[in-house]
This record gives sequence, structure tokens and C-alpha cells, in this order.
Amino acid sequence: MGFVEPLAGTVVGLDTTSFDVSPDIAQKAAEIRAIHQVRTPDAIQLATAFLGGATHFLTNDRALRKYTEIQILVVADLA
Repeated sequence: MGFVEPLAGTVVGLDTTSFDVSPDIAQKAAEIRAIHQVRTPDAIQLATAFLGGATHFLTNDRALRKYTEIQILVVADLA
């Protein structure tokens, strides 16, 4: 498992699906944070979405568009 230990917590999607922050999510979040220089909470949410099979990620944060493994949708752009 390496240096990543399980984190306590849950990430909840818009459809109220919840995911425990597993070692896989923590590892992917660390990769996203290192590569894309996003904040840790954003990296955890993106990792959860990616590993959960999401195809789109809805946000108000335009900076997250630099993550390209999921299509990032910015609310202001949809209005």
C-alpha cells in the first residue's frame, strides 16, 4: 500500500452516493494534487469522481479545468 494510510471520512456526490476515502482514493488524490497543483479537498473530490466512474465534474472553480481525466463543467459557463 505504500505511504498512504486510510483516511477517515466520506465524500458525497450530488446523487447522495457516498464513498469512503479509501487508500486508492487517497493515492489518486495525491497524484492529482502533485501533477495539477490543486488543493487537497479538490484533489480528493476529483479522485473520488474519477475512481467512481464519473464522466463529468460540476464545479464553480475554473482552475479545476486543468484536470483533464474527467470533463470539468463550470457552473458559470453553463448559464
